[in-house]
Amino acid sequence: MKAYGKMIFSVTVITLFARLLSLVGVQLYMSFFGPQNSFLNMYSYALNIPNLIFNCIGTSLTMVVIPVYSSLLAKEEHEESNKFLNDIISISCFLIIFLIIIGWIASPFIANLTGYRYIPENRQFLIFALRVLMPVMFFYGLNYIFQGVLQSNGNFRVPAFVTVPSSITIILYILLLGKRFGVKGLLFSTVLGLALQVAILIPFIRKTGYRYKFSIDLKNKNIINAGKLILPVLISVSSYQINMWFNSTLATKFDTVTIMSYVQNLILVSILSVIYSITGVYFPNLTKLWALNNKEEFKNILYNIISTVIFLLIPATAGFIILRLDIINLLAKWGDFSLESAIISSNMLGLYAFGIVGIGIKEILDKAFYSQQDTKIPALFGFIIMISNIILSTFFLKVIKLGTYSMPLAYSIASFIGALGLCIIINRRIKFIDKNLFILIFKSLFATFIMLIFVYFVMLIISDINILNSKILTRIFKTFVPSIVGVIIYFIMAIILKINLVYTIFVKDKKRID
Repeated sequence: MKAYGKMIFSVTVITLFARLLSLVGVQLYMSFFGPQNSFLNMYSYALNIPNLIFNCIGTSLTMVVIPVYSSLLAKEEHEESNKFLNDIISISCFLIIFLIIIGWIASPFIANLTGYRYIPENRQFLIFALRVLMPVMFFYGLNYIFQGVLQSNGNFRVPAFVTVPSSITIILYILLLGKRFGVKGLLFSTVLGLALQVAILIPFIRKTGYRYKFSIDLKNKNIINAGKLILPVLISVSSYQINMWFNSTLATKFDTVTIMSYVQNLILVSILSVIYSITGVYFPNLTKLWALNNKEEFKNILYNIISTVIFLLIPATAGFIILRLDIINLLAKWGDFSLESAIISSNMLGLYAFGIVGIGIKEILDKAFYSQQDTKIPALFGFIIMISNIILSTFFLKVIKLGTYSMPLAYSIASFIGALGLCIIINRRIKFIDKNLFILIFKSLFATFIMLIFVYFVMLIISDINILNSKILTRIFKTFVPSIVGVIIYFIMAIILKINLVYTIFVKDKKRID
């Protein structure tokens, strides 16, 4: 853990900054246009479609490019590695152009699946938005491949920074041109921002010594190997994206697509940024360890990651749930963001937070399987999560009548189901689950329970406090004071309960956290 601690820390800080800036951009246009503005919700839905389509292929490319390209670099087969990249980029570009054309043709059909089909003006705007945003798939594709190349070459910081240009573009658009061009202009600023993401990666790609040359060699053995790996990964990632599309489509009935996207973003910023930073740094290393048949070190690293994530995410989940309204009041309830929208957002935040541990563990275990070049197991459980989400969402919506809250609750439960299944399967291979892990879970839960008692009483004590008649200072105070108290109490309880993770996580040469 120590060897990679500094890298993980720096990547986490950069990722958090990038995601916070992205959150600021979303918050800015939500406050500017109103989170339940129909045109803004159509923009959010339209952006989800190319995201859905190409995140499936793009993430699959990353999961395949890194193992194949890293293995070629490890063997110092530079000519073969460059040839592999040339073929992957060329094939991907042709595929993306085909998908963009299909997307343009299918836009009216997609619009007819939503709740906006009943009003002609809304339907036409959604079709227009879909067609404007479909080309962003091209930038997504290059973005994913370039990030995989840089990570394989040991550059993790630049990929973590990559979303910053897009966020800055949107922020500047809202501040300078938002009143003049409205949501329609936001569509074009989004396309420009995503193009800039690719542009900032190109100089760093050139520093690796790689120069693109057009090539399509379908008989290349590395392309054939990648092709064998990519289909199961595509199925796994597609399951997640279909879940998001299904939930967003249901949310169009309540005009809460933007709110749902915002809350998901908030969870990613605060929690999953850490997970993605850890897996981004460790994924290439786990791949090499498994290839070298060093299963003991592989097991130790995976155990340490899972232990750390459980220790940190259990209290984070509880904190989000109890402070959900204060967090939304601080971050979102400005401008045209109404009290009703704040309540809906805070409740969604609490329901998504319920699934944080499941989502985090699933993300880690997916990468562990990919590092073993086993793409079938994540695909299977991705499908299980998708089916569980659809069944539960429909049940909560139609039978329990939970309305717009059906989707986040269903996804959180489905994520736990998937994470549990992945744990069982991988434990059969490397036996990393033992009684110490269960003891850690129990102690973390107990420490969290004590933490919540203190946080609740602090919230009661400060509920009527007004700091200098300032709304912003009061909201900051009511959010951060309970949060700080919660962190202090949790770590005090961890010390009292002798959770060794507190002492050993950063100790040099510690092979395993017990």
